[in-house]
Amino acid sequence: MALYNLFQVAAGPKEIRRRAEAGEEAGLLESPLLRALTKVFLLISFLVCLSSALLFSMNVRAIGATTQVENINYDLLGINLQLKSERRKLMSSVVLQKRAEEYGLYLPQKGQRRVYNSAKNYFSYR
Repeated sequence: MALYNLFQVAAGPKEIRRRAEAGEEAGLLESPLLRALTKVFLLISFLVCLSSALLFSMNVRAIGATTQVENINYDLLGINLQLKSERRKLMSSVVLQKRAEEYGLYLPQKGQRRVYNSAKNYFSYR
């Protein structure tokens, strides 16, 4: 019965007057003060739900922005690692070239092909 009365809150003054003329009992929640308080409560509840939804969407956007920043960081980290790897390769080729010159060996330049010379048992480049 209380649930029924709860749904009768929206009954306007005409409905209350009709019930009074018919001799029906007015429900507890049908008094104008309680009806006004209930409407205020429902309005506040709606505003709280609306603000919660807004905060949730802002939080989701913030998480998305954080994820984008993390992806950019990972991309930059990958580029940095790639550059370090290329630098190591370059440095190792420079070091090899210097050592080869010290020992009087011939190292290939870019685009030359390697041929195995079995008689001398070493690689020669042409």
